[in-house]
Amino acid sequence: MEKNYLKKSAIYLGTIGLIILIFSIIWIVTDRQYFHLFSRINSKVASELGGFVSGFVGIFWTAAGVILIYSNFREQRIFSDKQQFESSFFNLISTYHNLVNSTKGDVHKNNSSDTEEFSGRSFFSAVLNEIKNGLESEKFLKEMLQNPDLPEVGELVKMDSEKNFPE
Repeated sequence: MEKNYLKKSAIYLGTIGLIILIFSIIWIVTDRQYFHLFSRINSKVASELGGFVSGFVGIFWTAAGVILIYSNFREQRIFSDKQQFESSFFNLISTYHNLVNSTKGDVHKNNSSDTEEFSGRSFFSAVLNEIKNGLESEKFLKEMLQNPDLPEVGELVKMDSEKNFPE
C-alpha cells in the first residue's frame, strides 16, 4: 500500500513539474518582454527567467526523484531480506540432507547378536525398527534394568516391566 502511494506521489510531483515547465515555456514564447523571435535575447532577463523556471520546476522533480529513490531502496531491502531468508533456508535443507546421507552405523538384526551396517535414511529406519522390536521384547527390558549407565531409564523400564510382565 505504501509503495503504491510513494510511486503515485512521485508521478504527481513529476507531472506538476512538467505542467509548470510547459506553461513557463508557453509564457516565455508568447510574452514579448522576454522573447522576440528575430531580436537579441537580453541575457539578464533570460538568466532571471531560467533561474525562476529551473528553481520552481526543479523542486517538484527533485522531490519526485527523492521519493522514487526512497521507494527503490525499500524494495531492495525487502528483496534482500527475502533472498537472505531463502538462502539460509536452502542451506539448512542441504546441511540436513548431508547429515542424513553421511550417517552410518551398525544395527542388530531381529534381536540377535548379528549386526548389519546401514547408512543414510535406511540407518534411521533400521534403528526405529530395532527400537520398536526391542521395546516389545522382554529380553530388552531385562537388559535395560541391568544397564548401569542408565539408572533413570532402568527405573522407568523396571516400573513398566512389572506392569506388563508380572513374574
